[in-house]
Amino acid sequence: MMRPPNALRAAAAAAAVFVCACSARPRTAAPAPADPLAAVVSAILSKAGDIPDGTLAVHDITGVSGETTPEGRLVAERLTSRLASSGKVRVIERRRLEAALKELSLSASGAVDEAGLAKAGFLSGAGAVVTGTLARLDGGYELNARAINVATGDVIAAATALLHIDLASGGGTVRRLPAPRPSPPAVPAGPTEPPPGWKVWPGPGRFDFDGRELRYCLAARQHDGFSESRDGYIPGLTLEREITGDNWTVDVSARYEMSGASGQWLSATLWFGEKDVRPALYSADLALNVRMNQNGDSMDFTYWYYPGGELVVTPPSKSRKFRFERKGSFFSVYGQDAGGEYSKTISLFSPAAAKAPAQKLVIAGQAFGSITSCADYEYIKLDGKPLF
Repeated sequence: MMRPPNALRAAAAAAAVFVCACSARPRTAAPAPADPLAAVVSAILSKAGDIPDGTLAVHDITGVSGETTPEGRLVAERLTSRLASSGKVRVIERRRLEAALKELSLSASGAVDEAGLAKAGFLSGAGAVVTGTLARLDGGYELNARAINVATGDVIAAATALLHIDLASGGGTVRRLPAPRPSPPAVPAGPTEPPPGWKVWPGPGRFDFDGRELRYCLAARQHDGFSESRDGYIPGLTLEREITGDNWTVDVSARYEMSGASGQWLSATLWFGEKDVRPALYSADLALNVRMNQNGDSMDFTYWYYPGGELVVTPPSKSRKFRFERKGSFFSVYGQDAGGEYSKTISLFSPAAAKAPAQKLVIAGQAFGSITSCADYEYIKLDGKPLF
């Protein structure tokens, strides 16, 4: 039996409605991109109760040698916004911190040691100051940020983030850079026995000792700051030599072969803390470390200490001679100039370091990507006596 045209049209319309209802699926919103600064903001806010008066200021994020960059200023602005919008802390206007820095005759941006920054933070009314460095890496940047108590100079919180920064898009974008999966620790090439009296903490990297000189080379994804794997890094190969006494001098002479890649350094450190623990830069068992870094990107040589963070930058050179000195609770570092004269770069007073159960000379380094940088330590002497 044939249906009337109107009936046919009604049936077709019903079928069409039926098909449309079956094929339509609810649309789900695309997931919001992960906040690239979430780890840093979370680390600071988790210690909000330790921030005096719950008030902080954010200083410029600088390059590893203390230089101010557009990328660092962008990250500092984003951190300021994230922290202020959290409602958990009160963030002081950056111009108030800049005014305090100028009042103290310090740079409003760029290289300012943490002692000066703490004074400026106090004058601006902040209980803590957020600062940090931004290191150029293969494909992005590594942000190392920390919040400092302006009254004590202690580090309240610290965190690391891998970022991709694009200044060309609108007002600039900051997004998270995926952390590469850590590689298995490299097997050291050559002799596996360290110089007599030295201890080896395993990890990526390698060393060779021919009985006269100690050669230390970097490997991808190693870091001298961590005791456990994190942020795509693995605790790197570390050599330590424990020393004793309250008054001594350690002299070091080294030659450097740097690949020029960013995100790398070779370090020599005096580390004060607990016995029988890995002497990592940010270790919870640390009282103080005073260190020298040969940097791969700028080729600058930096002297600094942690906690605290005073930074002294010296010009590039392929060889270095430097000296650590301890006199009771006073600790100093000297660098040798082209004329062979030593000049003091760092001097500090630390009763906590003086009371530490162990004091160690540490050879280590950090590398983001695959590089071929090495240090040849010609000698390391304690009070004039060779340590290898």
